[in-house]
Amino acid sequence: MKMKKTLYFLLLVLFTSCEGFDVQQLRQHPAYLVEMEDADWVLRFDEVSDGQLAGRAYKTDRLVSEAHPFTATMGRRKCTLNIPGVADGVTIRVRKEGTRVKCRAGAPFPKTFSMKPIDLPGYKAFSAQYESPIYKVKVRENVVYAKAEGFWSQYPDTDESFAKIYARKIPALLKGAQPLELKMDIYEPEDGGSSRRPLMVFVHGGAFFNGDKQDEPIVKWCRHYASMGYVVVSPNYRMGFVPYRESIDKAGYRAVQDVHAAVRYMLHRASTYRINPDWVFMGGSSAGAITALNVAFMRDKDRPQTVLEEGKVAKLATDCPEKIKVRAVANLWGAVHDTLILGNSPSTAIISFHGDADDIVPYGHDYPFKNILNPSGGVIGQEESGSKPASGKSTPMQDQMVSKMFGSWCINQYARRHGMRSVLFTQKGAGHSLHVDDHRNIVPYFYTIRDSVARFFYSELVPMPLRLRHSADLPLEFRLDNANVAEIYWKATGGVLLEVTPKAVRVLFFGDEPKHSLTFSGKYSNGVEFHKTVRY
Repeated sequence: MKMKKTLYFLLLVLFTSCEGFDVQQLRQHPAYLVEMEDADWVLRFDEVSDGQLAGRAYKTDRLVSEAHPFTATMGRRKCTLNIPGVADGVTIRVRKEGTRVKCRAGAPFPKTFSMKPIDLPGYKAFSAQYESPIYKVKVRENVVYAKAEGFWSQYPDTDESFAKIYARKIPALLKGAQPLELKMDIYEPEDGGSSRRPLMVFVHGGAFFNGDKQDEPIVKWCRHYASMGYVVVSPNYRMGFVPYRESIDKAGYRAVQDVHAAVRYMLHRASTYRINPDWVFMGGSSAGAITALNVAFMRDKDRPQTVLEEGKVAKLATDCPEKIKVRAVANLWGAVHDTLILGNSPSTAIISFHGDADDIVPYGHDYPFKNILNPSGGVIGQEESGSKPASGKSTPMQDQMVSKMFGSWCINQYARRHGMRSVLFTQKGAGHSLHVDDHRNIVPYFYTIRDSVARFFYSELVPMPLRLRHSADLPLEFRLDNANVAEIYWKATGGVLLEVTPKAVRVLFFGDEPKHSLTFSGKYSNGVEFHKTVRY
């Protein structure tokens, strides 16, 4: 009842104010704030003419305010005010002077009473960079980034057995190394914001023997991350080896040299591709993950004796002398020869995915290719699920052909012990290639990996994302909890912004509107754009 009386008094004061008001000026603003001694109200005028006013009033005592409709019919000497359920047909004596309305006699006014327009603040929409797929993607295919001697640099992935693939490539191995052009595909977001963008390099797998930058999972990953704002590169690299340890080690090392060159090629053209050289991200699956990890962490001093004659890590693309500093790595069932190399870049974050029954790349510390190198046809030293994987027993063939490797479990353990940011997703009882089935078809876990990597990388770009705080004690106020913002704009849907400051806003939502949301859009101080909408 008190609210109804206050509303009646509010409108009575408005229409009988001795200062008067210009009816036509009420058209100029979407809403008005009326401040009184005991309460503030927001008025919206739906109809404004010389003889008729209609609108709604909202009390500013709660976030979503009930609407109180009113009408006023004005003649030359009187105004008839109607507030349903409050006041019907109340006559107020007025006089009109053009479009201005004044009262004919005094009235009991409050000590303080003001009415001021509420204008929509300037708004500029930015994008939700690196959080959502929002851009169209353009692709530059087969960009040559280096030349080198090798067996081959592409062989599309299929569901054939490794033995069949190997047999098919024996003639190329016997032919020996040949001059090769190393090519990559570059995925760019169209537009992609005004600031420099992160570079993501995603490397295909295939046991350093087969695989291609155009394999379906790689293309899907690259297109998705480019649509989020990344400049994404998918390189092909030299592959092929004969079955003994030195040759296999060299194959893996040549992949590192090649992908290292591809990254430097892009950094050398950072202005052309609008790349921020401080934002380099690596990712890959299987052999691609091994390569990505080594590009991020291996230095010349870490090269095994078996590969020294291949030259330094940065042997190729000598016209691109840029240094590589990797921000984060997505390790998809990969491994390293020595976890100590992680200490070369302790600020590089790692997100890993691995099956704890992987018999191709070890989950713990063990031999790779156990599915191939066991002459009895079974899996030797099968890892047991649990907190710590056990090393399997070796055979003479394994000792001669491959070296033990430290898989994702060991990588995560070392990283966390040394204060590095590292997350491991273990698939219990799962084997290799968690993103596809036995026929190389994409499975649902592919998308789990895709989205988890996106969130992990985003937290490297924006360690403290912007959030709003809303207290029940101040129902209309929303405060920012992050001062790391260079530019911000606000928009209320189904309501009105009463006040905007650099760190807070006051908003009132209209109870008779179907949707209520608050949108804030802008840039962090590092140039990353944001765009968020909170619904109520």
